[in-house]
Amino acid sequence: MRRWLRAAMKENVENSNKKLNIAFTVVAVVLIVIILPILICAVTLMIKAAVNPDDPPSIFGYAPLTVASGSMEGTAEDCFNEGDLIFIKVLDDDEKQSLDYNDIICYRTDGIFVTHRIISITYANDGTISSITTMGDANYAADDPITLDAVYGIYTGRIANLGDFAEFLQTAGGMALFIGIPIAAFVLFDVARFIITKRKKTDEANIQSKDEEIARLKKLLEEQSSDQPADQSPDQSSAEPDTPTDTPKE
Repeated sequence: MRRWLRAAMKENVENSNKKLNIAFTVVAVVLIVIILPILICAVTLMIKAAVNPDDPPSIFGYAPLTVASGSMEGTAEDCFNEGDLIFIKVLDDDEKQSLDYNDIICYRTDGIFVTHRIISITYANDGTISSITTMGDANYAADDPITLDAVYGIYTGRIANLGDFAEFLQTAGGMALFIGIPIAAFVLFDVARFIITKRKKTDEANIQSKDEEIARLKKLLEEQSSDQPADQSPDQSSAEPDTPTDTPKE
């Protein structure tokens, strides 16, 4: 019975350890697959913004920007709203020559970046683009014409309502909240897992030690019992009862 109980408790400890290891693995995967890339991107964008404050920071040729106004709101499929996170592909000089009517571009004007739709293109005699005119889908007036030197990139997509969060993430407070807290939770979880595992191993060792002590005492009692002489039953008297003696008659 004692051996069965110890085996059952050992199996329970092993099952608990397996569950803890699975949970630990899941948390580690989440951190590696989701949070770590976000951390790397955020740090990269912060460094690039500090090194070159004149241009939006980009990573892998794409710059995430937060929409600050509703000038591109509308019903078109490629419209976006204030507060959205949009992605701009950075263009080189050759790629800028491939811009076409209805493309949405990001360009610099008066020290700010504007992302509007191309409504007209002016070509030079050699067929190259000399100037571009844009307008916001929600606006009623066109923007002033710009040259290709002012063009930064072309709009490629968006994530709705994520712009403000993306900007907050690039601040020290955002990184501490979104990155620091999960990492701290991961470390605390690992410490808790270690303590629980160690405690369970200690309990198992204590049970085994008690079993060994019980076995030792049991063996000692058996040895003491074997050293004592066996009980003997009392001797029975074999004397014969007195028989009357005939007295000779005279």
